[in-house]
Amino acid sequence: MTTTPIFDSVTCTNLQASGGSFTGTATLSNGTFSGTIAGNHSYSGQVTFNNATSLIGTSTTVGTTARLTTAAGQQSTLEFFKGSTVRWRVQNRSTAETGFNAGSPLAIFGFDDSGVSTGTLLFANRASGGLGNGRPYFSDFAPYDMTLSRVAAPGGCYTNLINLSSGSGGDTLPVTTLGADPLSVTNGSPTVTVTWVGACTANGPITLSDSSHDVFVNLTGATAVGGITPSGWLQVQSVIDSDHFTVTWTANATSTATGGGSSVTVQPSFGINGEKFVSNHTTGAGAFSIQKQRVMYVNPLFYQTSSGVQYQHTFTQFYTAPETSGTKAYGHVFWEADLINRSGDFGYFSLPTNAINPTIGLWMGAIDVVAAGTPGGGTAHNWLTAYALKGQYGTVGHYQGFLIMPSALVGAAVDPNAHGGVGLDLFGSYSELPANPFTTSNGTSTITIKAVDSNHLDAVTNGDTVRIPNTYTINSVTFGGGDYTVANKTSTTFTITGTGSASASGSGGGTDQYVLFAKQVPHSAMQLWGSWKHGLITTNFRVESGNLIETQPGNSFAWNDGTGTASVNSTAITAGNIDVTVTPAGTGQVRVNGSSSWTANGSVATALTSVGPTGSHTTVQEWFTVKNASGTVRYIPAF
Repeated sequence: MTTTPIFDSVTCTNLQASGGSFTGTATLSNGTFSGTIAGNHSYSGQVTFNNATSLIGTSTTVGTTARLTTAAGQQSTLEFFKGSTVRWRVQNRSTAETGFNAGSPLAIFGFDDSGVSTGTLLFANRASGGLGNGRPYFSDFAPYDMTLSRVAAPGGCYTNLINLSSGSGGDTLPVTTLGADPLSVTNGSPTVTVTWVGACTANGPITLSDSSHDVFVNLTGATAVGGITPSGWLQVQSVIDSDHFTVTWTANATSTATGGGSSVTVQPSFGINGEKFVSNHTTGAGAFSIQKQRVMYVNPLFYQTSSGVQYQHTFTQFYTAPETSGTKAYGHVFWEADLINRSGDFGYFSLPTNAINPTIGLWMGAIDVVAAGTPGGGTAHNWLTAYALKGQYGTVGHYQGFLIMPSALVGAAVDPNAHGGVGLDLFGSYSELPANPFTTSNGTSTITIKAVDSNHLDAVTNGDTVRIPNTYTINSVTFGGGDYTVANKTSTTFTITGTGSASASGSGGGTDQYVLFAKQVPHSAMQLWGSWKHGLITTNFRVESGNLIETQPGNSFAWNDGTGTASVNSTAITAGNIDVTVTPAGTGQVRVNGSSSWTANGSVATALTSVGPTGSHTTVQEWFTVKNASGTVRYIPAF
């Protein structure tokens, strides 16, 4: 067959030229083919393949291509139907190709049972970067559920693996060859104007949005221009327009010129994110709306008696720049959390949960409930450590374990409660109560105490001891100022027995009341171990009240050697009147050192009666020297 046959509305069965194959060039308008078709053919109209399986190529075919071609500005589409209704659509979109490899993106759309679009599964662009010289990427990718894992090698990942550490760096930007003679200089100036078409547009690599977002470029391959040869990493100084920016060379040009040759390359460097996750939450309820949640269950298939299998929720390492000369400027921050509070400022609250709008930077707590459906089940217990600094026993360590930067805390002058910031709040056994938490029962001495919620009474049982620091009298029943026994405990209330009989049933106590449960008293607010060069040091430090440590009467400073305790304590006699008691331990005594505190005996005639204790000298040996409240020196005889 040597001519070009044209078939119109026909059925061709086992049409062949030789060997059962149709070869040559044919145009088919309507009709049906059966048999084998080979060669190049053009089909107009709709071609329908009725076989359950339609094949392109065979097991002996070398290279197979299925091509969808359209005119510029048109889209090409591949659709999947169930019956007469579309389910999926793969589409090369008709978005205009405007330069820099933009336009003609790839998209996949889903459809419901009735053929109505359910949205975009993914949207992909042919190239990345403001100049379109980077790899293709997804600009839209619908969230996904992952319930199956892959098989991993030792130390590998059974879910997603992202490794961008190979080569010169995962964030390395492409090198671009500039147009001919892209450098311009002016006689007597170190400023070099660089021409890079499109580089300074809004999404281009050379954008100086503010002083904290600088850009550097690496110029290579330039020939001398105006007596200088700019090269290496140079900081962008200014943006002239969308195609031009300036850098500064280390020497002035000796003439005004434009040049550099045709082999100048440029590579930009600027701040970039490895991963970025931004969400906008508009719905919520009593439970927290969480941006990112990660849960790890540990259920070992086996155990060992020693050197057991280890598990860790999150492991992060941060390697600093390997530069040790101390002559190059750079900085490192392992983790930064910038907190922006757009609600009102209602001042200091010792317990954040009592604030009108709690704003908490880091919230850690042991949970007392194992969620239903947790693989492995189990019962919650105490957690060992909430925060720990790991050390290497002297090889390397941390210079600061905890730091509050200058002016980081809110000053009292700008606190609505005139309290100001606190460097560290520590609470031991301390349960705040709701407003008017104490209720009397007419004719009895029973006081019912209400907790804020059931969490405050989770560990409390009948018979436990509770301390009520403040004293109250409500409806003729007096209680507080001591320890009481918990009785009749419910999920949110318990009772104690006061003194007197209630004249009526009612509630009182006001606000800001609290109780202390003996069972919840921890060991200490702070415990120091090991050898330190100094204990507590203040530097450029001032306490406006004049008191380095302020506490309430009854709290002493004590020294305990494991056998005896010496202390300095205080006792409130009445409001505003406090005794101070110095108590040595065992046979120890109060000792006052310092030569200025002791004055040698002189020749001043002083009348003293025989008041010396047994074993004392018969004459004054020296005088204990003190100052009174007005600063006048006084002497106390010492025999």
